[in-house]
Amino acid sequence: MEASCKSLDCYNTKLLDDTAELVEETDTYSQYRYTVIHNGQEMDAYYFDQAGTWSDWYEDEYGNHECKFTIVEEFLVPVGYDGCVVSMANSRLEWPDGSYITDLDPDEFLLFRLN
Repeated sequence: MEASCKSLDCYNTKLLDDTAELVEETDTYSQYRYTVIHNGQEMDAYYFDQAGTWSDWYEDEYGNHECKFTIVEEFLVPVGYDGCVVSMANSRLEWPDGSYITDLDPDEFLLFRLN
């Protein structure tokens, strides 16, 4: 299965989508700023999307050919904020414009809540 990643705010994904802006792009990462609401206040948060790395292909003990893809993502959020969620979805899953992860079939993705 190929996978695609998407980050979201479990409290207000629309706010994240509406406020996210690319603020820096280098050869190794892209930095995005977005707004979260924490303790009733709007605050800046940051997401660093870093390039993934592939391992060499190898054969496991069952004869399956595998490789590993390592993704590094970093989040800078206000202290105590626990609303960051990262999803790994089947890359063939269609994300219609304006849709949120809650609109999709939950069998097609995994969610990881960061705290």
